[in-house]
Amino acid sequence: MVPLSYTGVSHMRLKSKALAIVSLMLISTIPLIASAHDEISPLDDPFSELDSEISDLLLDWQIPGAQVSVMHNGSLVFNKGYGISANGTDENGNYWDSQVTVDSRFRIASLSKAVTAAGILTLIQDGTISLDDRMVDLAPHLLPTGLEGCNYPNHPTSYSIDDITVSMLLNHRAGFDRDGSPNSDPTYWHWNSWTGSWQNDDCIDKQSLIVDYDNGNLAPISMERILSEWLRRPLDFDPGSRYVYSNIGYQILGQIIENQTGMGYEEYIVENVLTPMGIESMSIGMTMPEQREEEEVSYFDDYNSWCHFPNGQDDDGDPIFPISPGPDCGAFVIEEKDGGGGWIATASDYAKFISHIDGTIENEIFENPFDFFTENSYDTFDPWYGSGVYVLSDDEQVWQHWGSFSGSSTNFRREVTDSGESVVLVMFTNTRPDGNWKNIRESVISDAMMAIDYSNVIPLGQDGLNPLPPQVDDIEGQSHLSISGEIGPGDQFNATWSASITIREEYGTDLLPNQSLGLRNQIDQHLGNSDLTLDTSEVSAFASLVVSARSWLDSETGGCCSFDNEPMQSALGTSVSVTPPRTGSVDIENGTWGWNESASLVAQADTRSTRLLDLPRSGSVIEEVPLTISLPHPWEFRYSAMQEIIEGTPSEFTVNRGQSPVYSDIRISIDENQPPSITAERVGAEGSWSMPLDSPSTYSASCTDSALETPSVIWEFANNGTFMLESRETEQTIVPSELGYSAGDVVSATVTCSDSFSSAVFWYENNVVDGSAPVWYAHFTEIQSDGTEVIHDETQSNIRVRSDSQLTMNITSTDDLGQPVLIEVTSNKSQGWRHFSNDELGFTDRFPQGSQINGMHLNVSERHESKERSVWELAMTVTDEAGNSESSAWEVLVLDGSAPTIIPEIIAQSVPISPDNPARQGDDVVLSLTESFDDIDSIHDLVWMVSLDNEKLVDNGTWEDAEKVQLPAMETGNHLFEIESWDSSGNRGSISFYLSVAPAFGVEIEALQQNAIGDQTEGQTVTFIVTMQNLGATTASGRLCNSANCTDYVMIPGATATSTGVFSVELNVYLGEVGAYNPYFEWVSSTDDDAGVLEFEDAIVAKSKVVSSISRSTQAFLVVLVTLTLAIWGANRLWGRDSTGP
Repeated sequence: MVPLSYTGVSHMRLKSKALAIVSLMLISTIPLIASAHDEISPLDDPFSELDSEISDLLLDWQIPGAQVSVMHNGSLVFNKGYGISANGTDENGNYWDSQVTVDSRFRIASLSKAVTAAGILTLIQDGTISLDDRMVDLAPHLLPTGLEGCNYPNHPTSYSIDDITVSMLLNHRAGFDRDGSPNSDPTYWHWNSWTGSWQNDDCIDKQSLIVDYDNGNLAPISMERILSEWLRRPLDFDPGSRYVYSNIGYQILGQIIENQTGMGYEEYIVENVLTPMGIESMSIGMTMPEQREEEEVSYFDDYNSWCHFPNGQDDDGDPIFPISPGPDCGAFVIEEKDGGGGWIATASDYAKFISHIDGTIENEIFENPFDFFTENSYDTFDPWYGSGVYVLSDDEQVWQHWGSFSGSSTNFRREVTDSGESVVLVMFTNTRPDGNWKNIRESVISDAMMAIDYSNVIPLGQDGLNPLPPQVDDIEGQSHLSISGEIGPGDQFNATWSASITIREEYGTDLLPNQSLGLRNQIDQHLGNSDLTLDTSEVSAFASLVVSARSWLDSETGGCCSFDNEPMQSALGTSVSVTPPRTGSVDIENGTWGWNESASLVAQADTRSTRLLDLPRSGSVIEEVPLTISLPHPWEFRYSAMQEIIEGTPSEFTVNRGQSPVYSDIRISIDENQPPSITAERVGAEGSWSMPLDSPSTYSASCTDSALETPSVIWEFANNGTFMLESRETEQTIVPSELGYSAGDVVSATVTCSDSFSSAVFWYENNVVDGSAPVWYAHFTEIQSDGTEVIHDETQSNIRVRSDSQLTMNITSTDDLGQPVLIEVTSNKSQGWRHFSNDELGFTDRFPQGSQINGMHLNVSERHESKERSVWELAMTVTDEAGNSESSAWEVLVLDGSAPTIIPEIIAQSVPISPDNPARQGDDVVLSLTESFDDIDSIHDLVWMVSLDNEKLVDNGTWEDAEKVQLPAMETGNHLFEIESWDSSGNRGSISFYLSVAPAFGVEIEALQQNAIGDQTEGQTVTFIVTMQNLGATTASGRLCNSANCTDYVMIPGATATSTGVFSVELNVYLGEVGAYNPYFEWVSSTDDDAGVLEFEDAIVAKSKVVSSISRSTQAFLVVLVTLTLAIWGANRLWGRDSTGP
C-alpha cells in the first residue's frame, strides 16, 4: 500500500469526477471552505536503525522468519514480519514460500507463563484464591495415590508438597528443579521415558500408566497425569527456600485455574483476560501441522526424535512411534503444555498484553497489575522472577522473558524512556539457533529499542502509513469541546473543538451515492473506474472529498453545538486529517477508515446568568461518537433532560449522543459552581443533647450537589478543642470511651461537604457524654380468677402464672441527669407485642398457653397425650436520652389454669344418636367420652365422675372407667346426666344435660276415655266418642266400627319421648233394637306390617221406649221435690232457729 496522509480542506490531485461529487454534496451537506495546504512529504522513519539491526541479526544467525513489534506508551509504533513463514516444493518440484506478515502467529513457549499469571491474578482479585493458599487445597485432583516402594508422602527429605503455595509456584520456588534428578523436565518426556525398562523410579507408577494408556497406544500422557506422577516423587528442595526455574509450577497453576473456575484453562484465559484486552490472535497451539491455525508459521529445526503420537501397532499390538521433526511432535506435545508454554500469538498482540499487565494500557481487568507481576517476597536484590516475568532492575521498570522450543525462539523486553514512558519489544522466530543467540539477541534488542527518539514517533494507523485496525462497531471515536476564559453574562470567550472518527468500510458513507454498497464499492464506482480495485488516486480523491465535507465555519453546522442559542464561529475553518481506506481489491473485508479534525472557536454569551449548550442530534456520523465537554473554572454542569446519556464530572463530562432515544437537540444548562447542600444527624437521637459513654453512636451525613458531582464528606470529632477522630465515610460510628472521652465531656461533631471546586458546607453538633445507665424498679402482681392477688419477685428470672390469671406489671425508671427514660417491654407471646412509655409503665395482660397444647385441631390420639406448658419471654429495656440502657428479661411459665374439656357422645345400638336417630326405650346405650381432653395433662391422668338420674355410674374413676360407660335400661322420657373431670392441677370441669329417650318402635293402642252422647233409647241415634293413645313410636291408621258401620280411616300418631300419640274418633250409632252394642277400633301399620283390634264391650245399651217415658216423668218430679226441700232448708238457716244472725 502506498502511504497516504491528508491534512487541510482540499487536495491538488482531486479528480474531475470527485469535483462533481463534491458539488452534489453541497446540496445536502455543509458548505465547503477553501484553505491553503502543504504538499505531503514522507517523514524520516525513526525505526530505520532498529529495522536494520534486526535484519542484520536475523541474517547473521540464518533465521528463516521472524516477527517484531514495538509498543510505546501503550501504542503500537512498529510492527513488521521478516523472512519466510513456510516453504516447500509443489507436485511439479517447483519451490514455493510464503512470507511472515504482521498477522502470522508463532509459538511463544515460556512467554505463556505471564498469561497464566494474569489468569491467577483475576482469581486473587475476586477473592477465589490468595497468594498464601496451598496447592494441595486448590488442586486436590492432582494429589497422587500411594505406591508400594515409594515413601510418598513421607519422603526422607521431609520436603512436603503440603507447603507449596500459589506465590511459590509463581516465583519458581515450589521445590521443582528441571535440571535435578532425574535430570530432565517431565513435561517433555516421551511415553518410552515413562515406561521403558530403564525407568526404575519407585515413585512412578509404570504399571498403572501401561494399563491406563493401553501400553502406549493411547499416548501421549495427559498433563494432569504427568503432574500427579511427579508430585509423588520427592521434591528437589524445601519449598520457598530458593529459586529454580521450572515448567512444572506453571502447569500446576493452569490446573488450579481449571479446578477453581470449572472452565477449561484456555476458555477461562480467553474470556477473562485476552478478550477484555482486545486480543484476538492468541490461542493454545497444536502440535501436528495439519491441526495448526491457518496463519501459524512453520517451524525449522534439524532435531528429530520419536513422535509423541503413535501411528499404528506392530505385530505384538505395541504402538509404533515414528521418527519426526522436533517441532512436529518429535520433541513435545504443545497442547498439553498450556499453562507453561502452550500459547501461540502475534508479536503485536503479545506486546499489547505486556502493556496491559504493566498498567500502561488501563483496563477493567486488573486493579494494580504492575505490583503483582513484579512482586517477589523472597528475593531482595535484582534480578528476580516475579509472576511470569523477569525483573532486571531495582526500580522494577526493566522486564524480560524468553522462551524456546524445538523450532521456536521468543522473547520480550520492557524498559522505560527517560521521561518514564514504557517501551515493549517482542520478537518471535520460527527456529531455535544454538550457541550464544539469546545473549546477543538481548543485547541488540536492548540497545536498538532504547536508541529511538520516541518523541517523534506516531502510533501506527494514525499517520496513514498503516491501515486502521478492524473494529466491531460501525462508527467509533470521540470528540472534545473545551471552553476557556470567562463566560459570564455578555462575555466573549474561546473554545477548541477536536474529533477523531473511525468507520467500518462496510458501513459505507453518505458522502457518495449507494451507501449500502459499502465504501470500497462506492469509491470504485463514483470516484474511480469501476475496475473492482482501489488505487492511490481513488482513495486520494475520497480523502479530499472528506476534507471538503468536514470543513465548516460554525459549530452547529459542524455537528458540535451552539452556545446560548447561537453557533460558535471558526474564523480559520477546520483542520482535517484523513486516514483513507487501503488500496487494493474492493472485496477486502474488515477494513476501517477515518479522520481527525480540529478547530478554534469564538462564542458570545448572552445576558442571562445561566448558560445553555445545545448539542444537535439529527443522525449525522459526528453525533455517533461521545462528546466530552470541558468547562472553565468555576463553571459546572447543572441539568439536562437527557441526564441518562451524560457521565463524568461537573467540569468535564461526556455526552453519549449516539445513545439518545430521540432525534432532538440535547440541551444542557451550566452555571457557576454552587456549594453542595448537607443534611446530617446523629442517627436515632433527634432532639437529644447527650450520648452514651460506652455504647456506639452513629452519625450520618448526606451531601447533594449537581447531577454529576459526588461531594466528599469529612467528619471531625473533638473534645473541648482537642482533636479526637477524622473520618471520610458518610456514616461514622463512635464509642466515646474508646476515643478517650470521659463522662461529662462534650463530643463536638463536625461534618464538612466539599465538591470538586473546593466549595464546602458544614454541620456540627455538641453532645454531653452521659456515662450512667438509668435505674429501674419493677413489680409483678398476679390476679387469679377468684380474685386472689399473688406478688411475684421481680429479681427472679422465672415467673409462674396461671393461664386463667392476669399479670400486672408496673415499672418506674429514673436518670441521673433528670432526662426522660424510655421504658419498653416486649414479649414473644404474640407478634408485635409491645408496651412502652416514659419514666413509668403499667399494664395488665394474660399469658395463656400457646398453640402447642391439646385442642380440637389435633386428632384424638394426639390430644390425649400430655403437652408441655408454655414459657413466654418478657424483655424490658430502659433507655435514657443519651442512649444508655439497662435490660432485664424474665421467663413467664404458664401454669395449668384450665379445666378438662368434656365432650360426651351417646351411642345407641352402636350408632351415635341424632335428631333423626334418638335413643329409644329398650336400646343398648353407651356414653362415650373419647373426644374429651385436657389442655396439658394426658387423658389418663384425669379423674372422672359420671351419674345418671342422680345415680353414680363412675365415681373417682380412671379414663378406662369413663371412656365408654354402659348405661342401664332407660324408660321413655328425659334422663339427667352429670359428668365431672379434674386434672392434676385440680382444675375441675363439669357438664350436665338431659337425654330424651324415645319410645320403642311399634303400635300399642289403649283407650283413654269413651263416651256415648245422645238418648240411648231404641230407635235413637247416639254419637260414640273414643279418645285413645299410641304408646309405641310407630304411626298407623285405623277406624271405629260398630258391626259393619265404620268411620273413615284416621291417622294414629306415634309416641315421642315427651308424649304419647293421642287421637280421638267418633261414630254415630243407630239403636235399632234394645240391648248392648260393642263398638271396636281396628288398626293397621304398614311400617312394621302389624294390625290389631281394640273392643269396647257394652259401650252402648239401648232401652225400650216405655221405660224411657216413665223414667222421664219420674225424673221431673224428683227435680221439683229436691228444689223445694233445698229452699226450705235455706230459709230455716237464715231466719229460723238454726240462724246465726242476731
